[in-house]
Amino acid sequence: MSTQSDDEARSALNKAAEAMRQQNKAEAFSWASRAARICPDLEEPWLIMAAVSDPYASLQYLNQALQINPQSEKAKKGIIWATKRLELINPQFGQTMRIQAAQPHPANPPAENTQQIRTRPSPKQKNTPING
Repeated sequence: MSTQSDDEARSALNKAAEAMRQQNKAEAFSWASRAARICPDLEEPWLIMAAVSDPYASLQYLNQALQINPQSEKAKKGIIWATKRLELINPQFGQTMRIQAAQPHPANPPAENTQQIRTRPSPKQKNTPING
């Protein structure tokens, strides 16, 4: 990212923050989306867009923020916030989310499943079991 792009994105983020202080959600979204287009790897624009969007869109923006920064406490708290908003709209949504949360995520396998599994034996091990 060039310094000019960085400056443009930061300026857009400052304007988005000011619009949020003035409770102008449409303007905040507009400036935040501009910052995200300029520098898609910044977490802040995605958080702002999530804060001013409907619950379904909020979850998409928050997931993008988590892809950029998997340790983001703001994004994690935002997902809880957006999920609660969705539960108010659709009570079944909360049950679905709890079921999905209980299932292991492919990117985060359970701790007991950490041993490496070979999918194909090496030429020297043709007659040995795959995990043997």
